[in-house]
Amino acid sequence: MSNHSPTQLSATLHNTWQSITAEEWGRLFPATADSPQMLAHNERSGFDGVSFFSLVVSQRDPNSHKLSPRELPILYIPLFLTPFDVPRIFDPAIASKAQAVLKGLPNWVQKWFYPTLLGVGFLECEWGEVGFDRTVSDDVLKEAWALAIQALDKFSQAMKVDLQIYSHFNPLSSQALIPEALQGYCVMDSPPIAMLSMLGLSSLDEYFETLSYARRKNIRRKLKAAKEIRVEWTTDPTPWIADIYSLYLTSRDAGEAMFTPHREDFFARICQEVPGARYALYFKGDRLLAFNLLVHYRDRLVDKFFCKHPQEAAPFNLYFVSWVENIRHCIEHQIPLYYAGSWLEAVKEKLGARFLPSYVAFHHRHPFLNWLFPLIQKFLTYQPQVSLPQYRLGYPIQAVQDPQLLSSLTLLAPGLSAPESVPPNLSVIP
Repeated sequence: MSNHSPTQLSATLHNTWQSITAEEWGRLFPATADSPQMLAHNERSGFDGVSFFSLVVSQRDPNSHKLSPRELPILYIPLFLTPFDVPRIFDPAIASKAQAVLKGLPNWVQKWFYPTLLGVGFLECEWGEVGFDRTVSDDVLKEAWALAIQALDKFSQAMKVDLQIYSHFNPLSSQALIPEALQGYCVMDSPPIAMLSMLGLSSLDEYFETLSYARRKNIRRKLKAAKEIRVEWTTDPTPWIADIYSLYLTSRDAGEAMFTPHREDFFARICQEVPGARYALYFKGDRLLAFNLLVHYRDRLVDKFFCKHPQEAAPFNLYFVSWVENIRHCIEHQIPLYYAGSWLEAVKEKLGARFLPSYVAFHHRHPFLNWLFPLIQKFLTYQPQVSLPQYRLGYPIQAVQDPQLLSSLTLLAPGLSAPESVPPNLSVIP
């Protein structure tokens, strides 16, 4: 499917995420958390019931030959299409009650709560993001978005989409968004993103010195209690893949997962498909009690999954053991940033992490349900465990004046700085 504009822009829908070259990826996504190989592996390994698409808006290259014009991508929108269980976004206690009530309602009412969902963003990746060419003018970007919104509306109608979301965007990853793209959406908090700078640290003792005395003492006590635990790093999970996948499913079922799980192939092949991917395995004797899946990129260590046995691992405080092991790994390999992912933010804050706020934006095609979202927002939205600055999606990152947020952003985009003056309509939400 392709649409064209009078100013040499065209929008094309692809039935894959892999619709741009590696060079184009680097130009449109200069500071994203995941690599294109990770996203390709996510798509290839797949999820039950999920289809992947991408919408690419391109501009004709003025330097190309008229008879064979070259199209340069300037806006890349990743999409995923899946059935969705709305009660999952409630608190688990509320969700179970809601599901019980829904079973007694007519099918046409139940469909409102089990819609077909079109997501903008990368499913089961570190955050949602839209790629864009930072060299194009604001006017061209707005025109590109107008074309993209029109194409998305047509696609949604063709696929009979009920619910559309922008999935887990943050102030850094939302820079391609404009207010018009979010018109009619209800924006809610989602779990914030934790990160820890390794700059200036040359030993674990130096890291411990950044923590309070009570926290240092507590961690050392936990490490002593885990002296029976053996840690093994590997890029070949084959001997333990059944246990790894079982631990993943157990941990996932205990959490607040919104979508269908990864397949076992994701874990079995990730070290072959994604450069830098590796496992830290935690054993007591020969028994695998936990695993940590990480990806070591040049300038960051990304923590993808930490999963443990709910009973057998409990006495050993393996989350804290794995945290210290990852800090040690970063220091040893001179990795400047530990990207610690979402959830457990209160614990991560005590361990020295800083945070980016994260958001999900919802829009339901049924006018009544879309009107209802803001009224029930407090029951739907994630309640962060730490104090966070609130950023308005769809406005420039240069609007950020909050020191805490800017400090977190500069870990991921070191050249970023706040302007001396900011128009009041672009300021951070009080």
